[in-house]
Amino acid sequence: MDSDYKYFLIISSLIVITLIMFTLFSSIVIIGERYFIPWEPPKKTYYHIFPAGGYKIISGFKKAGKGYYSLVSKKALVEFIVRGEYINESQTYAFIVYCTTPEKVEDFNPALFAILDKVADAMYKNNSDLLREASKIIEKSFPRELKAYINIGISSTPLYVFEINPKETLRIPVVIEAPLGKVSKSYVIVFIMVGEVTEEGYSTSEMCLYISP
Repeated sequence: MDSDYKYFLIISSLIVITLIMFTLFSSIVIIGERYFIPWEPPKKTYYHIFPAGGYKIISGFKKAGKGYYSLVSKKALVEFIVRGEYINESQTYAFIVYCTTPEKVEDFNPALFAILDKVADAMYKNNSDLLREASKIIEKSFPRELKAYINIGISSTPLYVFEINPKETLRIPVVIEAPLGKVSKSYVIVFIMVGEVTEEGYSTSEMCLYISP
């Protein structure tokens, strides 16, 4: 009888500890305020709320089937559109152009999380040096046969910080280059917005452009 009672106590203790750990872990996730839009094949123009963004293929691509696009020239242009429809005051966001592969796009990516942390930290501290460091790291995500950058003025960078006002619409040009005019395998270019940065955390939103040979 005593052994059965001890066994019951051990099992009960393990259940309580598990519930406590689950509660703590859930709290950490909520504090971080990181949420992700499910990965979906691209459409010609695609919008989601944050505050409202989407991309539009301007030139250099053709549909390749199954949600993929293939390059038809060495240089393509995609326009990322941000609309301040769902904000009540001016807000600052970072826009990132990142590269990965279809096999890895749905995996947990510690390297990408580290980049997002660095960008959010730079925004919170208003630190341009940290932004430059993050930009150099993002550039390394691209292979030699494929490059992408935000083309505004004389700037050519995969990272752009901007402010948007309520009801305002911003169009961010993204140039995608393939020196050979094509790629040897499939890639995914991820458009990421980082915002709502506070001392507790930040929010992110992602969209994907799938590129095939």
